[in-house]
Amino acid sequence: MLLGIQIVAVCFALTMLYLTNLYYKRKELTRKELVFWQALWIALLGITIFPSILDPIVEQLHFNRALDLLVVLAFIFLTVLSFVTYAKVKRTDERMRLLVQRLAKERAKERPR
Repeated sequence: MLLGIQIVAVCFALTMLYLTNLYYKRKELTRKELVFWQALWIALLGITIFPSILDPIVEQLHFNRALDLLVVLAFIFLTVLSFVTYAKVKRTDERMRLLVQRLAKERAKERPR
């Protein structure tokens, strides 16, 4: 029998699966991104419905509960996601700076003094 929090997690995972597919159909996600996010949401569904799947890993890593393992994994995931986002923003910022610089030079050449 599913507990209240499990029902919420299942609803969340199903909603995120739907949104992932929707964004892919809108061409806002690549195929690789679609596969990554679908795998993540399906894994969440599996862990939510069958939490005992994590028991061998929890015992091997000497955690007290599966929730402790999930919290640690969530922190690691969010840290990696933050770093990747930071790197992409930094790269986009540099591209934007170069584009503005190039456009400014082109406009300066067009204007007679």
